[in-house]
Amino acid sequence: MSKKSPAKRARFWRLPPKLEKKGSLLLDCQMWCLGRDICHSQGNLLIQYGCERCPAPDGSQKSAYVLACSSGIKLVFWGFGIFCAAGNTGGLYLNRYHFRPQYSPDGRIPQAWSAAELPECRAPITATEMATASGMLADILDELYRYETCVLDQYGTKYRENVIWAHPNHSKYSPQHGVDLKLGWQSLSQLLPVAAMNISNPNPI
Repeated sequence: MSKKSPAKRARFWRLPPKLEKKGSLLLDCQMWCLGRDICHSQGNLLIQYGCERCPAPDGSQKSAYVLACSSGIKLVFWGFGIFCAAGNTGGLYLNRYHFRPQYSPDGRIPQAWSAAELPECRAPITATEMATASGMLADILDELYRYETCVLDQYGTKYRENVIWAHPNHSKYSPQHGVDLKLGWQSLSQLLPVAAMNISNPNPI
């Protein structure tokens, strides 16, 4: 029996379509909110939360924000997505519009201000990469949940609703359409272990 090619094996590490769709909706809404939180009348909420602002060297791109998490990882936020830097363990990239986690063997903080400047990112191939990617994705979801909890505690639900309402396509992200960032990230985090187990074992015996 011939061995499966990396490309065929890699295709198994995709979240179920419903999780991808929900994650894409939540992440796009979250990135919009982060952009507005930076401009809050009482100061930059990302910096208040503990992020470090990293301006682009030539000033031609928007700044990145780096958050050192208690778990030891670092999260990098741009307008186009999020990168989880876990050192020797590797990294994980989430595109703002496509909730399909991409693994990177390079776990250093990317010196990037556009998606084209990111290190190699691809679908996890080996069982170790899949487990690592699942762990990093869980870390990202947990941190986004904590961030939203902090914002709601300090500035109230009305503030977040107003930010979402200001989005040009705000009806797409209304609570009536299932977009509640805090509860959404919590829900995805709870579903992730089962989804990851199914992905890691595409052909159970």
